[in-house]
Amino acid sequence: MVQIVSPPPRTSGVERRQSYSWWQQIRANLYDVETSIAIALLAIILIVNVIYNLSKGPRDLTDLVFKTLEYLDLQAFSNVVDNAGRLILIFNILFYVLFAQNVLDIVQSIVRRRPEARQVGLAQTMRDHVIVCGLGRIGYRIITRLAAGGYHAVVIEQNPGSEFAHRVADLRIPIIQGDARERATLERAGVRRACAVIACIDGDLVNLEIAVAARNANPNVRVILRAFGEDFDRGFERSFGANTAFSHSRLAAPTLSAAAVTRNLEHVLPVGGTLVGVTQAVLPKGTDVAAVEAQYSVRALDQQVPGDAGKTRVTLFGTIPAIVRLNQDAGGAPVRGDGTIIICGLGKVGYRAVRLLHALRNQMNPPLKIVVIHRDDEGLLTVPVEGVRANDLALIDRGAGRSFTKMISDLTDVQIVLGDARDPDLLRSAGIERASAVLAITSDDEVNVQIGLEARNIRDDIHVVLRVFSESLAETLGDLFGIHTAYSTSNLASPTMAAAAVVAGVSEAFVAGDTMFGREDFSVTAGHFLAGATPARIRKERGAVVLAVQRGADLTVLPPDDFSIQPGDRATLVAGLRALARLR
Repeated sequence: MVQIVSPPPRTSGVERRQSYSWWQQIRANLYDVETSIAIALLAIILIVNVIYNLSKGPRDLTDLVFKTLEYLDLQAFSNVVDNAGRLILIFNILFYVLFAQNVLDIVQSIVRRRPEARQVGLAQTMRDHVIVCGLGRIGYRIITRLAAGGYHAVVIEQNPGSEFAHRVADLRIPIIQGDARERATLERAGVRRACAVIACIDGDLVNLEIAVAARNANPNVRVILRAFGEDFDRGFERSFGANTAFSHSRLAAPTLSAAAVTRNLEHVLPVGGTLVGVTQAVLPKGTDVAAVEAQYSVRALDQQVPGDAGKTRVTLFGTIPAIVRLNQDAGGAPVRGDGTIIICGLGKVGYRAVRLLHALRNQMNPPLKIVVIHRDDEGLLTVPVEGVRANDLALIDRGAGRSFTKMISDLTDVQIVLGDARDPDLLRSAGIERASAVLAITSDDEVNVQIGLEARNIRDDIHVVLRVFSESLAETLGDLFGIHTAYSTSNLASPTMAAAAVVAGVSEAFVAGDTMFGREDFSVTAGHFLAGATPARIRKERGAVVLAVQRGADLTVLPPDDFSIQPGDRATLVAGLRALARLR
């Protein structure tokens, strides 16, 4: 029987230390003034002693080396009788003292953590690296993704007291202190030799300034931005190219939404109006992978890693209903209830979750019913809006005249309940006693946890999905309360920004198992490697899954193995990041 593999905690990840060649480390040390002085002193000592030995008469190279080493011993020099020898003895003593002092200073600097000069030195030895500007939660996650993939990175951070600074230092990744908007700071980080600059500061305009400064310093460098506003996202890509600005809420919403209806999801990819889930399965020895694919309408990558006792672990792609069936047949815990999904929080993630689940509702059995609980916070005005079923009330932002509530006003069968989702009576009125799942996806960790625990107090078997920011909190929730579906938006978004920096054209990325996968669209022309190819051949020869093919107005999601891709098609492929780079 197929066994579904439960994904690791959402905030966990392989934290691999960045490696350097011995030549890079030597070059980096030269940027440390104390180290350079120590090396210069040692060189002076050697040169003076070699010249003295040569003055004693011609010698072959071996004799010269041994004599020089002998005279570096102060005892040997104390036996000389000529004045030059006595002067060199005094010279050696003085320089030995200075050399020893510099060595002690270097050791003290290392004990106190690497000095800024060494950080700059390491950055100056790199080529084709990624510069990450901003060491917040998403910046730190991007760094760990790059390091785990074996890609070199440098961090620019203005605040030396960042909570992630010590962790990044432990990964041996240089941290350049300064303002990433300043060209001098970017130059210290090696922007002229970098392949990409990622701006993930909390502010669209700051990120834009960083991007402009990076392009001024290096016109060929890729720039990747964290964008908060959708209008900014689209405007930036018009100027800097497609797949350069990413909204973390847009990247996170599909996985958070689909997690409400099934468990054991690694990631979810939106393809047109369809959600494609990614999960991992262990197949018994001798299992016919093609038979599993045919039975559940899923696709498996042929890059299989042997598991225990001859079993095979595969990464599977399928629509959400297909993943639900596979999970149930594999003995996974089902999501029970009448199909009601209670969404708590209607911010940037929440309104996307409403729209995604609304599109999915009729594909599920039972059909989904969506109830939104939203607080009437200060600054919002309660007014009637046509099409919104919440006692004919909706929330409109006084300042902008537009809110997330209005953005879902065109959806039918979506009930909106005004109030605080931590109130048990409100949860009961939303139908929690018969509901299938509760999504607590506000922008506040504490509120989300309180909602989740209150939901469990009412029904201990209710499926709870939480949006959290704190990594330790996500692990604690799983250990103490059995809430394993705690997702961090930074963890869901960071692979895409990391992948887009190292492989141009990646529109989305995710981590399944220990592999980072990327998604990219290819326009197929005559002579293109995809022209005339089939999904089966692409998987076998290229290690990639054909996620979808757009042919005119028709979109085929997960096309059958014998589907022939033709010139004029637009094919969406998913593959391991290095395999995707080879495809390009």
